[in-house]
Amino acid sequence: MSPRAVIGPAAGVLLGAGYGLFTRWIIDQRPQGGTNETVTYIFTGVSLAFLFCVPFGLGVLTAAFTPSGLRYPWLYWLLMPWVSVIVMMAGAMALAWEGIICVVMASPILLSMALLGGLCVGVVVKLYETKRPPTGAVATFLVLPFAVGPIENRLPPPTDIRTVTTIMEIDADPATVWSQVVRVPLIRPEEQTVGFFQRIGIPQPLEATLSGEGVGALREARFAGGVRFVERVTEWEPERRLAFTIDVDEASIPADVLDAHVRVGGPHFDVTYGRFVLEPLGRGTRLELMSRHRVSTRFNFYTGFWTEAVMRDIQANTCSVIARRAVRDRGTDATDGALRSRTDLGS
Repeated sequence: MSPRAVIGPAAGVLLGAGYGLFTRWIIDQRPQGGTNETVTYIFTGVSLAFLFCVPFGLGVLTAAFTPSGLRYPWLYWLLMPWVSVIVMMAGAMALAWEGIICVVMASPILLSMALLGGLCVGVVVKLYETKRPPTGAVATFLVLPFAVGPIENRLPPPTDIRTVTTIMEIDADPATVWSQVVRVPLIRPEEQTVGFFQRIGIPQPLEATLSGEGVGALREARFAGGVRFVERVTEWEPERRLAFTIDVDEASIPADVLDAHVRVGGPHFDVTYGRFVLEPLGRGTRLELMSRHRVSTRFNFYTGFWTEAVMRDIQANTCSVIARRAVRDRGTDATDGALRSRTDLGS
């Protein structure tokens, strides 16, 4: 293999990854507070400009360095941009610019857009029978985020209110289940369900305390990492219904627990309302846990997929703990606690 066959791809990958890291660095240079718009006030991490335009330009730049004489150039055009994206994401994590949660959630978009950029280079090369795409075209795609970003920042993102409902049938009477709903004593590690979202850093629920009873009472929910939610009771019907508004204590969220892009109570995501409903069901209880959360991005169809999955996971974990404890208190075999469960999504 000739040195040129190695230097070209390496240069493309390094330049592509460097371009991505440079645009990510610009985000951290944005002025905090105030209304002055400077050259650094260009785009944010959760934006069309960064998540869609930047990886597309990265893919174009990487594919533009395709070595001549390749037997299967399409493989290079389609797959080599992925190498640049992976290097970029690894660099962002190494520099502590992004956490694993953001990287996992953004990866499908970044990889898809980078592949699309490489595909466009291949189409141009084949269509015009040239060795490389025009330099001016490559430069245009590289500056595209810087043109789209300022325009995008002037437009408020749409807001969606999404609903997730988890239903579980428990082999215990409503009174026993209610006692586990209104207050949730500290959940021990062996009671937790460690799934995909916990492994990438989503905090697990720990406990819920209640000050007083009835409408207006305060319920406090704590999650791992010190995350704290203050819940004010809006509906109270013993053994039947408990509903509450939800406010996150933003000061309780350490920077190393949730990235700014996925922070609860932040500009892009918030949990606003929760409700438990208990219904007698033969010898047991039908427990329904419903929550509402806000999603505010320019691609809520995609963001909502992730937020609903996270809420579904948290609610299933919470209901499973309640079911096992209620069955334990009833004196039944805990393995028979949750007779059946399902999660419904709505918007």
